[in-house]
Amino acid sequence: MTVMSDYFEALARCDVDAMAALWVPDGVDHIGGQVDAAGPNGVCFYVIDPETSRKVLPGPPPDAFNGDTEQARASIRKLVALDPSAAWPGHAEALTGDVHAQLERAASA
Repeated sequence: MTVMSDYFEALARCDVDAMAALWVPDGVDHIGGQVDAAGPNGVCFYVIDPETSRKVLPGPPPDAFNGDTEQARASIRKLVALDPSAAWPGHAEALTGDVHAQLERAASA
C-alpha cells in the first residue's frame, strides 16, 4: 500500500484518525490549483467536522488542527482577494457558487 491509497481508503471510511496519521507534522503540501495548502497546523479552511466527518459550513480549522486561527483567517482572506470561481479544501467537495461570500463568512467564523 502507498500513503496515498491508505489516505483515500481512510477518507472513504470517514476515519479521521487514520487520515490525520498520514499527514507529516507541520508539512506543507503544494498542489496544483491550491494556494499554500499546508498540513493540519496550517490548513486554510475546513468544510468537514473532523470528529463526525460530516459536512459543515466553511470556517477556520478546529483548534486541534490549528496553530493560529488568525493566520488561518488571513489565509482565507488571501483566497477571497484572488476572487476564485471555486476553492478546494482538500478533503471534500469544492466550494462553488458564490465562493467569495462563502470564504468571507469563513474568514469571519
